[in-house]
Amino acid sequence: MFNGASNSLIRIAALCLTVLLSYAGAIPAHSAAMGSPPQGLYVYSYPAFVQNGTWEKALTVNGFNGGAVVMTWAEIEPSRGVYDFSEFDRRIKLVRSHGLSIELGILAGGNAPGWIYQASSKDQSAKKLNFVFSHHQGQGHLINVTLAPPWDPTYQAAFADMLDHVAQHLRSIDVLKYVSVAKLTGVNTDTDEARLPAETPRETGNPGVSDAIATWRSVGYRPALVVQAVRGVATAWTRAFPDTWLALPIIPEGSFPPIGENGGAQSGGRAKTAIRKINADIVGAAESVSRGHFLLQMDWLIAGKPVRPLVMELAKRFMVPVAWQTNFYLGGEGKGAACGGEFGNATRCTDASFLSLLEAGIHPEGGSGPNEKGAFVEVFPPDAIQFAGAITRAHDEWAR
Repeated sequence: MFNGASNSLIRIAALCLTVLLSYAGAIPAHSAAMGSPPQGLYVYSYPAFVQNGTWEKALTVNGFNGGAVVMTWAEIEPSRGVYDFSEFDRRIKLVRSHGLSIELGILAGGNAPGWIYQASSKDQSAKKLNFVFSHHQGQGHLINVTLAPPWDPTYQAAFADMLDHVAQHLRSIDVLKYVSVAKLTGVNTDTDEARLPAETPRETGNPGVSDAIATWRSVGYRPALVVQAVRGVATAWTRAFPDTWLALPIIPEGSFPPIGENGGAQSGGRAKTAIRKINADIVGAAESVSRGHFLLQMDWLIAGKPVRPLVMELAKRFMVPVAWQTNFYLGGEGKGAACGGEFGNATRCTDASFLSLLEAGIHPEGGSGPNEKGAFVEVFPPDAIQFAGAITRAHDEWAR
C-alpha cells in the first residue's frame, strides 16, 4: 500500500491554472519527434477474463504487440490518498514477461471511488448523481451507476492527483517507458469510452432505466461543461504522462444527453446534430491539449461493415491516427466479438471472418494521411485464443 496526501483546494487551484495555461499554449506541444503512434494488435482486458485466466493465456498468443492493463480508479485508490498497486503491478509484470508494450486504462466516472463523495477535514465532496441505464438503447441489462458531474472541480482535482501518483509509481518501478498508450479517461460512465448516461424510459421503451435527462438538467448540464471537463482530464493526463500517446474512445451516437446550451432537451434531428457536435468538440479539446500524441478511437468493429463515417471524418478533420476495438456482442456469453448480425442476434466468427473484422481496422475505409492505416486494434482474450491464426495473419499484414 502507498500513502499519499493531497490538499483538495490546492489541487483545484492548480488544475484551474493548468487549464488556463493550456488555452494559452503554455503546456509544451508534442512533436513528431516523440515517435510513431502504437501499432498492431493489443490484448484487451476485462474483469471476468482476468479472473478466469483467459487474459493471461491470451498474452501468449503470437502476433500481439501489446497488452492492456485496465483497472478502476476505485481499485487503485481505495481510500483517499491511499494507493494499492499490488494487482496493478502483477498485471504489468505479466504483460512485460511476454515482451509486450503496455496499454494503460484507468476507468473513472462510475468507477470512481466512493470516498470522492465524502468530505473530509481537508477535502470537499464531489456532487453525487445516481442513474440506472442500459447499453444498446435499452436492450442490455440494467446497470446502476453513481458518478459525479465530470466538470465538478473536486472530482477533477482528485482524478488529476491520482494520475500523478500512478505515473510516479510507474517511474519508480522503471516501466513507464514501456507504456505505449493510455486511454484518455475521466469523462465516462462504466467503460473507457467518452460517454454519459443519456437514456430515458420513453426514449428506450425500457421502464427500468432512469430519466437521465432530468437528472442532468437538475445540475445545470450544458455541452460546454462537458467540453471543459474533457479539456481538464486531457490536461491532467498530458501533465502526468507527457511522453505517452493518449487514445480517446468515442461513441458517435447517443453518447451524451441531448441537452442544448440553453438547458433545454432536444429530440429528433436536433438531438443527433447536438451529439455529433459535442463529439467533435471533445475531440478538438483533447487534441488541442495533447497535440502530437493524440489518437481517436472507436470500440466497435464489425466484419464486412465499414467503420463509422463520423469517426473517420473527425480523424481526418483533426489529422490524427485512429485506433479500434472489436465489438463485444458475445460478452454476455463469456466470449468476445461477433462477425455480423445485431445485438441479441449475432453471427459467430470464423477464422476468416475474424480476420476480415481486423482488416476493417487495419485499413479503415475513408482514411488518409495519419489515419490511412489503423494505429492498433484491441482484441478480447477469448477471440485471441480461438482465432490465433487470424491474429498471426493480421500481424503480418500490419508489418507489410
